[in-house]
Amino acid sequence: MNHKKLYFIGLAIVVCLTAAYALFSKRDQLLWSVVQKRVAEVEAKTSSSITIHSLKMDGVNRLRVSDIVWITSQKDTFLTVKKASLKFKLSNLFRFNANVESFDFENVRLCYNDINGTPILRLRKDSVETTDGKSGPLSSCVKLYEKLLGFFPDNMSVSDAMVLGYRDSCRFTVSFPESSLKNGTLESVLLYESTDKKGQTTEKSFVICGDLNNPHKQLSSLRIYPTTSASLPLTFEKGGENISVSFDTMYFSFASNKTNEEWEGNVSFSDFSVDYARLASAPVNFRSIDFDYFINATIEPYEKLVLDSASTFSFNGFSFHPYLLYEHKDSLPHFHVEFHRDSFLAQPLFDALPKDVFPHLEGMKTNGSLAYDFSFDLDMNAIDSVKFSSSLSKLGFSIDKFGATDFRSVASPFVYHFYDKGVEETSFLIGEENPDFAPLDEISTYLKHAVLYSEDGLFYVHKGFLETALNAAIAKDVKEKRFVRGGSTISMQLVKNLWLSREKTLARKLEEAMIVWLIENNRLLTKDRMYEIYLNAIEWGPHIFGAKQASHFYFAKEPSELTPEEAIFMASIIPRPKKFMWFFDENQELKPFLYGYFDLLGDKLLKHDIITADQRESLTHNVAITGAARVYLRTPVTKVATPVVGEADDESVLMESLDKPREDDENISNESDKAD
Repeated sequence: MNHKKLYFIGLAIVVCLTAAYALFSKRDQLLWSVVQKRVAEVEAKTSSSITIHSLKMDGVNRLRVSDIVWITSQKDTFLTVKKASLKFKLSNLFRFNANVESFDFENVRLCYNDINGTPILRLRKDSVETTDGKSGPLSSCVKLYEKLLGFFPDNMSVSDAMVLGYRDSCRFTVSFPESSLKNGTLESVLLYESTDKKGQTTEKSFVICGDLNNPHKQLSSLRIYPTTSASLPLTFEKGGENISVSFDTMYFSFASNKTNEEWEGNVSFSDFSVDYARLASAPVNFRSIDFDYFINATIEPYEKLVLDSASTFSFNGFSFHPYLLYEHKDSLPHFHVEFHRDSFLAQPLFDALPKDVFPHLEGMKTNGSLAYDFSFDLDMNAIDSVKFSSSLSKLGFSIDKFGATDFRSVASPFVYHFYDKGVEETSFLIGEENPDFAPLDEISTYLKHAVLYSEDGLFYVHKGFLETALNAAIAKDVKEKRFVRGGSTISMQLVKNLWLSREKTLARKLEEAMIVWLIENNRLLTKDRMYEIYLNAIEWGPHIFGAKQASHFYFAKEPSELTPEEAIFMASIIPRPKKFMWFFDENQELKPFLYGYFDLLGDKLLKHDIITADQRESLTHNVAITGAARVYLRTPVTKVATPVVGEADDESVLMESLDKPREDDENISNESDKAD
């Protein structure tokens, strides 16, 4: 190599070193210009102001910041950071989205909403970017996950960090006194403190530890457990209602492929408890919950999430393999859930049932096996097409010992206790020794069949459940976004009245379904006895119970003497027994909205040869109240200026069922569960 080439190489090296030195000496100024530009963009989007007291480079790859204050346009302090230190690759030195190798934060305060629950920091409407219409909850979760993957470095240290917020005007804080992430191993303590409206403070503390090594390829895991010996409830708010959960230990593991389309892992709890009014009136406890999941999720060309049937869900040692599909390719999402178990020993299932949900089955001993099939399909774009199917089949199943309740006990005379709003209102004997008891063969065939075809026309055929009624009930409940219709058969109503509360919770429905299945599929009671109890136990007016009291109350006659019109009237008031007087106008005549009900039920009675063609032809739309019930009717007047409050509600109860008769063409009204 000649001297000329060596000269130019040396000159180039000197120039590069000089430029590098110049950049290094001016690195703080260059950094300030980049940061100020980004800060200005954020301030414009949020109508806020951000101040940074000090920002400088320490060496070539560490940034040190102090006294960051972020204030909203309403002069509320959203975020303060006393000290922050970030270390990243030299090649990413001036990139805003640089991959951080490690960071340290000290004395962090974040307040995200005010006392009214309104977020303190909000994007300006004109700064929100438009989307292609494909955004949704699944897309948001995937994007958040991808951001989190890029956010967490292998090493991290956070000390004295706190998040402050309000829920229902109650203040709460989540603080991290000391948290560290070293080479992907996380160790942290979480303190949760809430102060209610009365000034009472509740404190909870948890330890969080786990492995976050390379979550793009490797399995990440977290273990969370309370520091106290007894687990403490953690409360969340959903739709104005509180959900409290507590557990001894939570374990979470997670892995995804490079495309973030396939996820797998495990979520498990020990000594798990959940307190939610819609689930049950009291906390529901599980010894253990374990969920091994395999998920495939895509957001193009539309959102779709599939929980593979290779997944396993276990509670209290009993397991099954669920399949779930969520897709959002139309304006509203579509859900499909199913699971099947061909054959399994029955006893482990009954041992696993939470006693808080199934108190009447606690201690039950069984023999043999069962098989179960469940399917649920709901397209929110066509709610009326909902499909629900649930089938529990016996495989040599038998009951060796009943639990807390022997359901055969009501086969003989027993004392029935009636509760109204959780308080016992009355009790009476259902048996021959009670003068108000009416044996089934002493009740008018008109009344027996009018009630049957109104409430549950296939009672003597089905085994406790009618899928068509349940599908209609689910569709109605989804539309109303609350429990409106129960889809109850007479069997379900009877079980509820005899042993359960009238609370509208999932727990009550589950226990009701299991008891109905046990009674119907194991012939613990005959259909005649069940119907006899039902007709003698149901409320048929204000403090009026059973067919005999009701026939005396309305018509001053025995239940065997009722006419077809009187029987149809008595069937019509079962959904609203205490409001029968609203069915009459000011002249003590039935209102016109009942005419269609009378005609349809009359046709049913004729179809099944309960009445003759002549009786159907002469069937009137009115009845004369001759018993003590007359005192509840309005005094005849020429004109009533305003309707009685509640009339429209009761008209809709019957008219809705007339507009949409059951597919089996046997039920006119299955609305009595509305009175829960």
